[in-house]
Amino acid sequence: MRFLDSPVSFMKVLHVVPSFHPAYSYGGPIRSTFELCRNLAQLGSEVRVLTTDADGLDRVLNVDKTKEVELPEGFRVRYCPRRQRHSVSPTLMHLLPVYMRWADEMLERSLLGLRAYRQPEKPVQRLGTLSCL
Repeated sequence: MRFLDSPVSFMKVLHVVPSFHPAYSYGGPIRSTFELCRNLAQLGSEVRVLTTDADGLDRVLNVDKTKEVELPEGFRVRYCPRRQRHSVSPTLMHLLPVYMRWADEMLERSLLGLRAYRQPEKPVQRLGTLSCL
């Protein structure tokens, strides 16, 4: 469903996160990021998530790691295999520039909070940092 039934996508949003749905061993941040993606897609944005297959320190998700996965909620996720316990993924780093060129907006979540970026040709490159304590 598009916002106000408009066929035009408002923006292309990329979320870059170390872990994502269904990796609920990490708790609330996974659920909140999933719900943010779902709602942005419902409002008409084209949403993609670039993440790893991490599901805790010693587990990985049983998901397709060779291509994007289309979720029923209306957005796509690219799961990349991690190499170490803390979501290190050379595949993710290799794909990141391609996804960044695709996106109008990029949200990156790390241990330091949530950062938002806009494409360089737009007036503002870094939109700010949101931190949750």
